[in-house]
Amino acid sequence: MQEASIPAAFRAHFARHNRQVLSFTILTLVSAILLWAVAYFVIYWLVLVAVTTSEGMDARVPRPFLLIFTICALLLCVIAWAANKLHPDYFPRDRKPAFEIFMDFVLAPPRVTLAIWGNFSAWLSLSEDELEEAWELLQTIARAGKLGIHSLPLEIPDPFLRSRVVFALRLAGLVDLRRNEEGAWLALQGEKARRLARQAVKIETPRSE
Repeated sequence: MQEASIPAAFRAHFARHNRQVLSFTILTLVSAILLWAVAYFVIYWLVLVAVTTSEGMDARVPRPFLLIFTICALLLCVIAWAANKLHPDYFPRDRKPAFEIFMDFVLAPPRVTLAIWGNFSAWLSLSEDELEEAWELLQTIARAGKLGIHSLPLEIPDPFLRSRVVFALRLAGLVDLRRNEEGAWLALQGEKARRLARQAVKIETPRSE
């Protein structure tokens, strides 16, 4: 396989996707750190006020405060993870009970923390073989207009390679999975995918006899 067989624009699209993933991951990491810092200082001062009120001006926050805060933070992350598993389609509503509103605030830092890995998992690290297969599959879909799911094993016999390639194309926003009562198929997603595929897809005109 020759690297030149894969257009530079196709490689650049995946490189741009990974840069966006890295940017979102860093932004989420910074947001999580800020949220936990705010939570720490708010709770610290609330505890300090409570201790001062009961013990006087010489009172100090208990020494194990940081350890307790860390344990509670880990427990909240577990709760947020479990809540996401139980309600994966959770979305904000206009009206909520007071307890749900309170829990939204409490679980905001752990949810953002868990989103760090969720964002980074969108990173695409494809080998040359996988990139070559992805490019060829994109061309095949462009030529046919759409490709039925049942035809994928004919294009990429290796099931692991096939799942990696389809996942990468979908995650990169180049291919869309569509369904109806007749079945499921892959189609190009948007004008950008059509422009990329058009670089190597040749339109053949019938020869005149």
